[in-house]
Amino acid sequence: MKIACIGNMNNMLFVFMKHLRDKGIAADLFLFNNEMEHFLPCNDTKYKDYKKYIKQLTWGSPESFFVKSKQNIIEDLDGYDIYIGSGFSPAFFKKAGLKLDFFAQYGSDLYEVPFKSFSLKPRDFLLWNIGRYQKKGILESKHIINEIISDYLTEPLKNLKRDYITLRRPLVHDIESFCDNHKIEKLIIETRKRTEFLIFSQARHLWKNVEFFYGVAESKGNDVLIRGFAKFSNVTLKKTKLVLVEYGPDVEESKKLIQELKIEQNIIWIPKTSRSCILKVIQYSDLIVDQFMIDTIGCSGWEAIASGKNLVGFIPKENYTVSEQENIPPMFHEKTINGVFELLSNFDEKRYDETYIQIWYKSFIERIMNEWLDIFQTYYKDNKC
Repeated sequence: MKIACIGNMNNMLFVFMKHLRDKGIAADLFLFNNEMEHFLPCNDTKYKDYKKYIKQLTWGSPESFFVKSKQNIIEDLDGYDIYIGSGFSPAFFKKAGLKLDFFAQYGSDLYEVPFKSFSLKPRDFLLWNIGRYQKKGILESKHIINEIISDYLTEPLKNLKRDYITLRRPLVHDIESFCDNHKIEKLIIETRKRTEFLIFSQARHLWKNVEFFYGVAESKGNDVLIRGFAKFSNVTLKKTKLVLVEYGPDVEESKKLIQELKIEQNIIWIPKTSRSCILKVIQYSDLIVDQFMIDTIGCSGWEAIASGKNLVGFIPKENYTVSEQENIPPMFHEKTINGVFELLSNFDEKRYDETYIQIWYKSFIERIMNEWLDIFQTYYKDNKC
């Protein structure tokens, strides 16, 4: 059984490909021509070990959609038994007259692109055009994978009248880290030496200028963290620092807020950097902060759990079945300024044991990968043999 993993937003399918190969599955990763640099496999751990299983496509972007022919797409992807794709995979499969076996969405490829309104603005026109194919490609995909049950991802599927499989994907493969930015590494090492409580948030700054999808704000809640941290830093006797990444449309708004709260001396900014470098910062930190407004766990959140680090975000457990709750890691759940303040104030008493977190994560990965293999083997037997 040969599996093609197509697209690598959030580095998800490179990680997935590595896990599949650990299980003895011949899996390859296909990169689109517009992958974000900080999500490229070369910026992840053990890249050289898997380089031969990575193939570069000359298409994948909206601009390439009407340039590449049906035959180009078919020839590039030929030779696999199962195709799992993200991003614009459904649109390109539709153009090629193919049906995607598994659509593993990452977010906006499901809740935004298929519902784009017509516009004559060049970029919006491109997205509207490819969005029409994306919608048809999703409808014709044989299976939809949806690991999050928030309205902003379930409502689009209801609108499309599509059923889906709720199944988690592994977002971390290994926790060996290296930082190719020596300036960042030196800064974090020096900060760690003189800091008693080091907090890190890699979340994209998106809280001021947000869009709403199905009544849910596409917000990371960075302001909640900053205000909660400010309240804490004003009363604590600990030497405390909060590390933030210059990443996202609201970075300047966050910097203004930090100035207004007069906590600049307790904030460390680092530039947007590679996944492996982010992992290094995580491993030097005491507490990792994910996002508060979208009820999911991001890549850095899972990297924290894999590293045995304490994590705070917000997952509404009451929305999950008992079996689904098994996939929520040991972490803290907050979404208010006072909640963040209380957690930071009582962190030493509340923190989880790092070994316990790592043991949970290893068990989680084994469980979900076995679920994936069962699905693939059943699908292969029913459709390919």
